[in-house]
Order: sequence, then structure tokens, then C-alpha cells
Amino acid sequence: MSKSAVTCLDHGKVIQAFCATEQQLLCIDCIIQQQILHKTHVILSIEDASAHQANLLAQNLKKSQKVDSDIKNTINAMKAELLLAEEAAHSKRKGANQLF
Repeated sequence: MSKSAVTCLDHGKVIQAFCATEQQLLCIDCIIQQQILHKTHVILSIEDASAHQANLLAQNLKKSQKVDSDIKNTINAMKAELLLAEEAAHSKRKGANQLF
């Protein structure tokens, strides 16, 4: 399976790195021309940046699934409480109707 190379919009060269600080894709010319700008930034290879982003996505997915599960559990608990309340109200109405 071949991968199509992503090229820099400014220089037309293949993207080789990622500035994590600025969330910017970089070709070799970007790195050389902007070395002062990116000097203190976190620069990753495309492979490392991709793996890092995949890891972040997996973590966020796991958190989202936990939140979803918690919400479903809360809804189910609320439905159970509502059912109990409805049964109690029905029972009290029935008892009140028997008084009259």
C-alpha cells in the first residue's frame, strides 16, 4: 500500500515534521527558514506526531465512552426511581379512592 505524500503549501516539498507547539506541518525548508521561530518548540517527526495524536484520540475515546456509560447508568437509575415513585403514587391514589 503506497502512501501519498503531503506537500508543504509554501514550498511544495514533502512534509517531514510537525511543530507540536504551533500545531503546524513543516517541510525541510520551513524548518531551515523558520529555525529561530521553532528553536524552542517541540518538533516531532511525522511518524511520532501521528502516533502521539493516535494515542490522544484513543485516550479521548476512552474518556468519552466512560462518560457515555456513566450517563446511561444515571438515566437507568433515574428511570428506576421514577418507576418506584409512580408505583408509590398509584398505591396512594388507590388507598385514597378506597377511603371515598
